[in-house]
Amino acid sequence: MKHIYRSNSCCGIHTTNQTILYRTLIGAPLELLYFGSRITDERTISALEGAASAPEAYPAFGGVYRRSPAFRVSKGSEQQHTSARLLFTGSEAADEQTLVLSLFDSYLQLEVSLIIEADYEYDMIGMYTRVTNCSDTSCIIDYMAAAFLPLSWKEGVLTNCTGSWAHEMHMNEQRLNPGIHITGERCGVRTTRFANPSIILSHGEHAVGEQTGICIGAAYAWSGNWAFLLDHDPDGTISLIAGDHPDTARRILTAGASYQMPHLYLTYSESGRGTVSRRFHRWAKQRMIPDAANPRSIVLNSWEAAYFDFDETLLLQMIDGAARIGIETFVLDDGWFGSDYPRDDDTQGLGDWQVQPAKLPRGLTPLIDRCRERGMTFGLWIEPEMVNPRSRLFEQHPEWILSAEHREASLERGQYVLDLSREEVLIWVIGTIEQILDQNPGIDYIKWDCNRDIKELSGGFAVYDRYVENYYRILEHLGERYPALVIQDCASGGGRVEYGALHRTHEFWASDNTDALQRIFIQWGTGMFYPPSVTAAHVGSETNHITGRHLPLAFRCSVAMSCRFGVELSPLALSGEDREFLCEAVSTYKGIRHLIVSGELYRLVSPYEQHHAAIMYVLPDRSEALLFVWELRFSVGSAYEQIRLAGLQEDRMYEVRELLAEHLEQHMMNPVRSGSEAMRLLTGEYLQRCGLAIAFRHEYDSRIFHFVMK
Repeated sequence: MKHIYRSNSCCGIHTTNQTILYRTLIGAPLELLYFGSRITDERTISALEGAASAPEAYPAFGGVYRRSPAFRVSKGSEQQHTSARLLFTGSEAADEQTLVLSLFDSYLQLEVSLIIEADYEYDMIGMYTRVTNCSDTSCIIDYMAAAFLPLSWKEGVLTNCTGSWAHEMHMNEQRLNPGIHITGERCGVRTTRFANPSIILSHGEHAVGEQTGICIGAAYAWSGNWAFLLDHDPDGTISLIAGDHPDTARRILTAGASYQMPHLYLTYSESGRGTVSRRFHRWAKQRMIPDAANPRSIVLNSWEAAYFDFDETLLLQMIDGAARIGIETFVLDDGWFGSDYPRDDDTQGLGDWQVQPAKLPRGLTPLIDRCRERGMTFGLWIEPEMVNPRSRLFEQHPEWILSAEHREASLERGQYVLDLSREEVLIWVIGTIEQILDQNPGIDYIKWDCNRDIKELSGGFAVYDRYVENYYRILEHLGERYPALVIQDCASGGGRVEYGALHRTHEFWASDNTDALQRIFIQWGTGMFYPPSVTAAHVGSETNHITGRHLPLAFRCSVAMSCRFGVELSPLALSGEDREFLCEAVSTYKGIRHLIVSGELYRLVSPYEQHHAAIMYVLPDRSEALLFVWELRFSVGSAYEQIRLAGLQEDRMYEVRELLAEHLEQHMMNPVRSGSEAMRLLTGEYLQRCGLAIAFRHEYDSRIFHFVMK
C-alpha cells in the first residue's frame, strides 16, 4: 500500500488510520494542510490543496510568524538573534515510509530538513529535524524544535504526568487558555522524575475519555533535557512544539556541521486516549523495546529485604527462599562492592566496582552458582555514572566529575556525577562493566541506577548532548557484546521512563515506592504510554518502607501482578500462610502473564474518579481476558455500579473464573458473601453492556478474574 503521497503542490504520509499533509510550493514557507484520520479519497486531498491558507509548518524567528517559533538562530560578530526565513526547496522519499522535506535560508545558508516516518502497521508517526550550516562561518542555534505541529483547534486540554521521587507519573489535566504553556525538565539526567515527556492533547474544552474523543498522543524519545511548549493563539491555532528545553537549547554550529534532534512519536485518535495507549504499547513492544514481545522473568530484588545489611550466608538463604516461592531471577542490589571504602551506606564506595571482601569473601560466584542450582538467573545493581568523594576512583580522577569551572562541585545524595561526555570516562565505564560481567559469568540481569541530577557544568549545553549520546553508546555496546543480558532502566525509580532509554533497555523500575495503593496511581499514569509488561512492579513488605502503610498481601500481589511481577521483600520474613499465598500468586502469574505481555490494555474505572479502580487485558483475537479490580476506600453499605468490560467479542460466550480468591471467615456483622464465585458462562455482550458485579468485602480488597472464550 502506498504510504507516501506526492503531487506538484502537496506531499504527505499515511499510516493505517492517519494522514499528515503539507503544502509544498518551491520558494514559499512550508504549510501544514492536514493532520488527522486517514484520507482515502484523492478528491479530498485536492480540496485541501486548494485551501486559501494554512498554518506555517516550521516557522523561524524573525519572519512574519508572530507566535512561538520552531527555529531561532544567532549570527554575526555580536551573535545576536537574526531574522531567519525558511523556504521550501524540495521533498524526497528516503524509503517507502520516510518523507524528507527540505527548507533553506539563502541569506544565512542554513538548511533544515524535516524528517517524517510512518510506521504503517503500528499507526505511529515519527518526526525529527536536522540543520546543516552550509556557510563558511559558525552560527548559534538558539532553539530548534524536533517537531512543530500547528493544529487548527480553538480549544484544547493538556493531559500530562508529573510528580516527584516516590510519587511519579500522576496525571494532570489543564485546559489551554490563550497563551504559552510549557512542561519539561532541564536537570540533565533523571529527566522524567518530575515530569514525563509524553502528553495527550485533547480537542475541545474537556479531556477525552478512554473510548471517546479526538486527541493526539505524543512522546519525546530523549534521556536529556526536554520540553513540550503549547502555544494557544486566540485566533484559533494550538501549536505543539517539542524539543530541547528552551533554557538549555543553545548550540554552536560550525561551518559545514549538522545537528540532529531526537524523535517525537505521535498518533492521532478519534476514539479516546485508550486507543493512544494501545497503539503506543503495540508499537513499543514490537519496534522500540528490545525483546519486549516475550515475557520478563519474575524478580526478587534484595533492596527492601536487606538494604546494605547482608553477607554471603544471608544472601544464600534468600536465594533458597526465593526458589521455593518460584522466583526466576534473584537481583543483588546496592551494597556489594567497595574494598577500600566499603559500601555499607550511601556515603562511600561508588566508583569502586570490586566485590567487598568483608561481605562476600568468595565473591559473587557462590551466589551465581546457587541461583543456577535452584533454576534461577542472577542479577546485579550498578550505578556507573556516579562517584562518591570517598572512593579510590575519585582520589585518582577528581577531574572526571561534572562541575562548573572555578567553583566547588555540589554534592547530592553524597555523590558526584561522572562527566560521561568525556571519552576517557566513557571508556572507563565500558571497561568496568565488561570486567564485572566477564569475571562473573552468569550475571544475566543488570539494574542500572542513576541517583542524582546535573547541577552545574562547564563547556556549554552541548555537554548534555554528549553525555546522553555516550550513555546510549554504552547501552548499545552492552547489547551487542552481551545479547542475552537484560538491563533494567532505573533512576531513583522512575527518573528515566522515556523511549530514548527504553529503546536500549528491556524494562524499567517505575518508582521506588512499592506501596500498592500509591502504585495504582503511578502505574495508571505510566501505562498511558509505556507497556505494563515491562513496568517492574514488586510486592513490598506488609508495612511499606516509605509510607508506613499496612496493606493485605492479596492487594499487594494483585497490583504487582498487573505489570511485570516481582518481589521486594525477604522470603525469610514470611509467615507460613503468607509464604503459601505468595507461592500461589507466583504460580498464578506464570499462567496469566502472556495476557500482560500480549494483551491490549483497557482502563475501565479510574482511581481519580471513583473509590475503586479497574483495568483489563484482552488478547488481540479476544479469546482471553484478565480483569483487575482494586478497592481504594472502603465504606460499609456502599453500592457500586457493575463494571462494564471492553474489548470482548459480543456474540461469544466467556467462562469467568476468579483467581487468587481470598477465603475469608464469614461473620454475622459482615454478611457480604466472600470467596470465589462458581465458574460462570456469560456472553461478551452481557459483560460489556451490563457488566460484572463486584462486592467488596473489606478495606483494600482486590479481585482478579480470568475470561476464556468458549
